[in-house]
Amino acid sequence: GRSQSQIRSGLETACPRTMNRLGDGANEAVAEFLASEQLERSPLGKRFADWAHGSLSRELADLASLEAALAHPLPADSEALALLGSGQGAEEVRLDASVVLLELEHDALEDPAGPLERLDEPLLIACRSTGDGEVELAELEPHVYDALRELATATQGRPAASLKLDSETLSALRAHGLVVPQRWAVRKATAP
Repeated sequence: GRSQSQIRSGLETACPRTMNRLGDGANEAVAEFLASEQLERSPLGKRFADWAHGSLSRELADLASLEAALAHPLPADSEALALLGSGQGAEEVRLDASVVLLELEHDALEDPAGPLERLDEPLLIACRSTGDGEVELAELEPHVYDALRELATATQGRPAASLKLDSETLSALRAHGLVVPQRWAVRKATAP
């Protein structure tokens, strides 16, 4: 079996603000989470955030999703990090392998004493591993989020033009490492 107290302790590390906001209901939430969970090799906070979307309020689910993305970042895309800046004119692009896209209805970035602020428009965020243990957050405009969501569901690279983003936006996404070339060009160089 699995220890409810160990799972709670792990969740208090991975999703501390969510667990704090659950207050007296934290033990019940952890018990329900454990009862519904299948054994799976994925980070605890991520599994809890996925469960929260169907079992807790949207406010707590948003917060758990953000905390899980920060506590359990996907591994940095070492190929993209090593070649960052090259391939700026690549025809086909893909989403960096470490990017997690979040659509939050509540301002989970703030930590007020009361309820999280419900936003008029969703907060659209891209989280990317930097390779040095940090996670960068980028707030996205809706049309940019939609383009990145399209890349996230693609099984292979997409023509950059198909994203329907202006060149300035596409350059910024490349500069921040959110969008990377599907393939990098190999240049022939001669040694002196």
